[in-house]
Amino acid sequence: MADCNNPRGVKKVSDRLAATDHTIAALGDLVYPEGSAAQFKECFDPSFGAVADRMRPTPGNHEYTPGTADAYFDRFGAAAGPDRRGWYAYDLGDWRVISLNSNCWEIGGCKEGSDQHQWLLDELAAHPDACRVVYWHHPRFSSSGNYGNARFMQPISEALTDAGTEVILSGHAHHYERFARLDADGSPDPAGPRYFTVGTGGTFPRGFGRTQDGSEVRKSGVYGVLELTLEPDRWSWSFEAEGGRFTDNGSEPCRNAQGLNGDSPQAEDQAASAIDFLYRAAFGRQPDAGGKRFWLDQLRGGRPLVEISAEFSRSPEFTGLYGNPSNRAFVALLYRNVLDREPDAGGAAFWLQRLNTQSRAELLLQFSFSVEFRAN
Repeated sequence: MADCNNPRGVKKVSDRLAATDHTIAALGDLVYPEGSAAQFKECFDPSFGAVADRMRPTPGNHEYTPGTADAYFDRFGAAAGPDRRGWYAYDLGDWRVISLNSNCWEIGGCKEGSDQHQWLLDELAAHPDACRVVYWHHPRFSSSGNYGNARFMQPISEALTDAGTEVILSGHAHHYERFARLDADGSPDPAGPRYFTVGTGGTFPRGFGRTQDGSEVRKSGVYGVLELTLEPDRWSWSFEAEGGRFTDNGSEPCRNAQGLNGDSPQAEDQAASAIDFLYRAAFGRQPDAGGKRFWLDQLRGGRPLVEISAEFSRSPEFTGLYGNPSNRAFVALLYRNVLDREPDAGGAAFWLQRLNTQSRAELLLQFSFSVEFRAN
């Protein structure tokens, strides 16, 4: 955020935050290049000091650059959580918000049985039906060319996915990226959380490398803020780069608030919706009653949705409609069935490249859960 060597970029973000009265989830690396007491005083406070009392931060790796994160914990005190450990939770309206410490090598690990992991399990058990936002510094999934996937956060991601978490936020990579709902291994899953990387807070931007499976929106070279609006039964997101150079918006229900995790009527509605969208994506039609009942039984029985998608893409109906389409023809038919339009050149090239690293079943599932499709 407060990059001592980039005051112009920092000001674009600090001015935006100063114009609001919102709670600020500061996603780590709050002062750059190192989180020393001197740099908090000389770079962070002049830029973000006026809004620091609204920050609920998480520590980044640069907070530990001096050898310890003492300056970070001294600067934020109780707002950074108890006992200088770097993880804590708080209520925000009707939602439960959890800040975690992804500097696992500094805190004794993040694996099962670690102090943070056990604390998280206790926290989730104490608030089983909460709508939930969680954030930490290192992204579990990233298309960054400089930083990989934070696989050391896998046990924590699994616990959060099992608990029905809605949103997971991270920083670290110097760009903006939004993912589809994913399971803890990175496969499309309507019951998984939606991941965001928001590393656009003031330091110099960086680009992307290989596109990570599940990535839906990417933007580099901008500064900006992601705003979440948390309502009792749904949430929305709005990312806006400085000067309106780029925006990304959407809205979804909170599944816990609507009982979408478990055997409730709402959970049945979610499963039925998944099958409905998959039928439309694969066959361009609504499901017949018998087919829908069969696939719902498969889904309730624990069969992964990606396996059902594979069955659709090799079914007699699919081959009867489309034969054995080339990759280009496959992408075009998905555009027509899902988005009701022909592919643009950039979009077609993007999805054709994705078929080099993932199956048609995965692509079909990603299209069926796209925000544009569900908004139609």
